[in-house]
Amino acid sequence: MKEAFDPKTLSAEAREAYESLLRTRFVEDSHVGYAGKVSTNAIDFEMLLSENQADAAFGSLFQEGSVEARVYGLSGLFFTDREAFTNGIAELKRAGGDVARLTGCLAVSEPVADFVERSSNDVAIIEPEESFEKILDSGRSFSLDVAHGGFPTMLVYYARKEKEAK
Repeated sequence: MKEAFDPKTLSAEAREAYESLLRTRFVEDSHVGYAGKVSTNAIDFEMLLSENQADAAFGSLFQEGSVEARVYGLSGLFFTDREAFTNGIAELKRAGGDVARLTGCLAVSEPVADFVERSSNDVAIIEPEESFEKILDSGRSFSLDVAHGGFPTMLVYYARKEKEAK
């Protein structure tokens, strides 16, 4: 059995990011609000991913959080623990219910199973070591989910672009 995660093992900034994702009310797209600013959740996600304790932090979000926090936890496990990620996909789909999302300036709700793993033909498929640019440069329309890597890699891509711009 894994030892309980202690957020105090994170840097102060990453601890704030962890707490923010744990309390989030929405799964946010990369850009939200009327101004289309990069999501604070995306920035928090990327910050947490850069920590030495990222795997434990994302595992804790997945185990301890609301359905929205669990989606961020699962998205982090995409990069840090592929076995836990694969098991988490099945677990979150079985759990059922809806996930609250913020897409642009619209708050929507959809079945968590659909957001975790879409069955459409246009779903973006990205591996953890690949960049979201793979999809952007493809010239085709696409939908994103967690299971095929589109959502997690999108968060990282835009959060890093925002960080570079500062």
